[in-house]
Amino acid sequence: ANGPDPRLLLEEAWMRNRLLKSPSDMVSLYNLAAALAGQDKFTAAVGIYDQQLQLNPGNARTLTALGAALEGAGEWQQAEERYLSAIQAAAGSQSDGCDARFDLANLELRHEEIKSAETQFRAQLASCPEDAEVHTGLAATLAAEGQTDAAQAEFRRGIELDPENRAALSGLGEIELEAGHVSQAIRLLAETVRIDPSSANAHEQLARAYAQSGQLSGALTELHKAVELKPEDP
Repeated sequence: ANGPDPRLLLEEAWMRNRLLKSPSDMVSLYNLAAALAGQDKFTAAVGIYDQQLQLNPGNARTLTALGAALEGAGEWQQAEERYLSAIQAAAGSQSDGCDARFDLANLELRHEEIKSAETQFRAQLASCPEDAEVHTGLAATLAAEGQTDAAQAEFRRGIELDPENRAALSGLGEIELEAGHVSQAIRLLAETVRIDPSSANAHEQLARAYAQSGQLSGALTELHKAVELKPEDP
């Protein structure tokens, strides 16, 4: 069943009903926007978050959610501005600014603003040094900058903090494969497939490692699985 999650539709209807009685209810506005974003109705969600900010300007949580909705709508530069506003609004409140900084760092990494992304990940590590996802994000920026040894150390730290950290296992596996350490790469990438067998990308990565080691039957098996999961991928 492909269609919207019925729970999100129910949440949307419930929040709209509550807003008919109390149009300025902040909780209802936030939950309605989140329900719309969960259905990929990002433009509509942006409108609701904007409405909420008119009632409560400078709310870091709402600014962060608005940034995510703008990103979903393809307005990544506006999203970047909202994340920065959220970080500024949350100055002095470590928890409220943490999500915004993490989202901003990942946004910048995806759009190849690598140095800025590294700065944001390092700033976040200063306040939450035990966060596996932040170590993994920093590792990805370091890998993009060609700082392979430093990236390996951060990926390893991410795995140490969370052994099921697929992004860190995948990133470290790629580095090992590039370095010609094929058996280590296969071990790491096989673990990513075990953790997330529904990821076509994970099967494809493992297939490349098998192919590089000469295990062509293993490579074919993984590629068949990848094609089954993503038959539209040329």
